[in-house]
Amino acid sequence: MSRSTRHFLDLLDVELADVAADLREVEVVMRERLRTQSLTPYVFQQNAALLEREVEGINRLRSLLRSHPFDPDADLTVTAGSVREVIRREIGHLHLPQALSSLLERRIQKLLDYVDCCS
Repeated sequence: MSRSTRHFLDLLDVELADVAADLREVEVVMRERLRTQSLTPYVFQQNAALLEREVEGINRLRSLLRSHPFDPDADLTVTAGSVREVIRREIGHLHLPQALSSLLERRIQKLLDYVDCCS
């Protein structure tokens, strides 16, 4: 596997962890809004359940991507395509919101631009 491809996958893992942390922070904000009664318990419960599913889905994606048998001879573009396919398949399989797919696609593209620029 090329150095840039390995770097891309390593950075993607960090980005996915960052997205999960951001979602956890949203839950903290929601808890504060619940405490100040600017959010109803019902809405909090529904949103918290969705956030938890999204975080679990991202953690599953991280695990799958770490163990995925990427083609060692594939270039960065092919590997990124494989990553996108794993994400698309798992988001569908886990019935996660498509907004998560868009969010992760932006992160992937940002990393591709960065790795391409710096390699």
